[in-house]
Amino acid sequence: MLVGLSGVGKSTIGRELAAELGMSFADLDELIEQRVGATIVDIFDSYGEAMFREHEARVLAEVLARDEPAVVSTGGGVVLREENRRIMVERGTTIWLDADLDAILQRVGEDKSRPLLAGDAAAALGRLAREREPLYREVADLTVSAVCNDPSQVVRQITSHLQGKGAG
Repeated sequence: MLVGLSGVGKSTIGRELAAELGMSFADLDELIEQRVGATIVDIFDSYGEAMFREHEARVLAEVLARDEPAVVSTGGGVVLREENRRIMVERGTTIWLDADLDAILQRVGEDKSRPLLAGDAAAALGRLAREREPLYREVADLTVSAVCNDPSQVVRQITSHLQGKGAG
C-alpha cells in the first residue's frame, strides 16, 4: 500500500510499481468513484467528507481482503481512521511516499480535483501534513522520498528495499 499526502504521486508510482512487480494495481479513489458514480469532488460536495471516508474504509477492507497481491494507492486521508490503520498494518506492506510541501505544491498547483486543497493550498497542505504525518509514520514499513519528478527512480528505491527484505 502506498500512503502519503495528496499530490505526492501515489497513483503514478503505484501503477509503475505494480507493473514492475507483476502485480495488479488498485487505486482506492478510482474504485470509490466507480462505486458511487461520481467524482471525488462531487462526493465531497454532495455528501461530505464523512460519507467519503465511509466508502474509503469499505473499499480498503475489500481490496485488502482479496487473495491476489496488489499494489494499492490509497487516498491521503485513509490513515485518519483507526480501523484503516489497523487493517493496513495487518494485511500488507505499507510505504509512505514523503515529499516536502513545496514539491507537492508544484505538482498540484491549481488542481481542482483535490477538494481538501481548495482555496489556500499551501495552508491546507501544511495543516494536513501536521495532522497526518504521525499517522503515516505509524503504519509505514518503509518511508521513501518522492521529491524527485521521476517515478521510475522512486519505484527503483522501493523494489530495491522489497528485494532486500525478500518480499518480492
